[in-house]
Amino acid sequence: MFQEHRDRDEDQVEAYGRDWDAGDGRGGADGGQDLHPHTGELAEVGALIEEDPLTALLAAPRRRKTPAEAAAAGIRGPGTPGTMQPGERASVMIVAQSSGPEDGIEEALDWIEAFERDCGLLLDTEATASFAVASADVLQDGLCPPRTESPAELVEFILFEGVWYHRGNVPAAPPDDNGVSAWGWMYHRAISSARPDALCSIWDVYPLPCPGQG
Repeated sequence: MFQEHRDRDEDQVEAYGRDWDAGDGRGGADGGQDLHPHTGELAEVGALIEEDPLTALLAAPRRRKTPAEAAAAGIRGPGTPGTMQPGERASVMIVAQSSGPEDGIEEALDWIEAFERDCGLLLDTEATASFAVASADVLQDGLCPPRTESPAELVEFILFEGVWYHRGNVPAAPPDDNGVSAWGWMYHRAISSARPDALCSIWDVYPLPCPGQG
């Protein structure tokens, strides 16, 4: 069963922006797992859209690719924890290359499952859940060059054009960087350069604590 997000506060929800719809878990293998309902502060600020069609797609039964099938399709994890820490929740943004929400959801699920298998840390995979989903054209509407680190500072990995990025492997910021880090510009680039009908999704993952860690 999916873990409830009880530690998301209103500031974090606002940081991503209202163009993102609240995610609602993910479809289980062969339809054997129900959607996880977001609760706590996230629901209180009205971000949960129960009838959202993207949420319904996450609930649809699906057959998960085997590791061999995913690897043959070029779908792999990052192979490194980046800045993730054992025992601390982390967020991952996936920008699908597929066209449309149906294929975008399927692609995002394939990538997050590959991330779970190979990210350099053991994860509580039953706790993995989508936090937010949106079409790229919605996020691109009115998008301006970044002037703060938010919301990039809330994300540890970005999957863009089939490549996993983290703070240690991103392209340099432009000369006129507005005082924003290369990571902040990577977040902006991923959204601004995405095909308009691409699906963007943010996932919460939960690295397990190290032995003896409180």
